[in-house]
Order: sequence, then structure tokens, then C-alpha cells
Amino acid sequence: MNLVLLLVLLFLPFSGVKAHRLNIFAYYEDGEINIESFFSDGTPCRNCRFSIVDEKGNVLKQGVLDDKGQAIVQMSLKKGMYIRVNASMGHLATFHLNPGALPETSTKGENGTEDIKLGITKEELREIIRKEMQDQLRPIIMELARLKEDRFPKIVAAFGYIVGVFGFLALLKSRGRS
Repeated sequence: MNLVLLLVLLFLPFSGVKAHRLNIFAYYEDGEINIESFFSDGTPCRNCRFSIVDEKGNVLKQGVLDDKGQAIVQMSLKKGMYIRVNASMGHLATFHLNPGALPETSTKGENGTEDIKLGITKEELREIIRKEMQDQLRPIIMELARLKEDRFPKIVAAFGYIVGVFGFLALLKSRGRS
């Protein structure tokens, strides 16, 4: 019985330990790279350092994310870039931003003319739509990032726990017979 109590007390401090993954999402729009980083539980990566690196490894820009885990960087995107976020203590995430994957946009109407007549400029309309879409899509993007977590380590850990429990029970049973 003392052995069981000792094992419970030994592993009790580790029961609250929860590893979490750092996620990063970035996109390019209108000469700006928008960066958002958060942990798997949805907590923003506050005041984390980020860098934008070209495909050769040269650092192009560096900065710090805000309290929402976001940053907007003014720069052109001509070649592929990597956005790296470092949250310290081993939490590092990288996102590849590829200009070939960017959609081509056109402001022409069906007849080849500009059809917008709403009393606002095209730039104002684009900004309104961009902000609204960003607000609407943020929860979906965060949920997809949470679902992307690796499940294999959890399966291995559960299997190891089960084997350990049965091993411990077998040890107790063998000591009871002698």
C-alpha cells in the first residue's frame, strides 16, 4: 500500500502539465503581410518575437507581435518567404508564404468597366470587406489550427499509461503470492 501511495504522490505534480503547440497563420494583401499566432488552446502569442526570412535564410524584417498575437508588416511579396514566431521555451512556429498561391484579383465589371457606384471608393469598400471577412474567418481558422494538432503522441502516451498500470498491478499480484 505504501508503494501505491508513493507512486501517486510521485506522479501527482505532473497531472496538470499540458503541452501546447504554437500555431501561426499569415497572408499577404495590398502590400502587407498579416501575421497571427496563437497557442493550441486559443491563447494569443502575446509579445512574441517574429522574423520574416527569405528562402535563402536572410532575415528581411523582425518585430514583436502585439497583445492579440498579431502584426502587420508593410513589404512586397515577390518570392516565397518564411514567417517564424518564437515564443521562447522551445515554442517555435514557421509558416511558408508563397506568392504563387496568391489569388489574382480584378476590379473590372462584366463589361470591362468599373461598376462600383456606392458613394465610397473602391479602397474603402475593399477595406470594409477585408476587415469583415477577417473577423468572420478568425474563429474558423483558429478551430482548424486546433484540430491540426498531432494525435499520435497522445495515443502512444495513453498506450504507455495502460501498459504501466497493468505492469504495476502484475507487480502487486506477484508480491502478494510470495
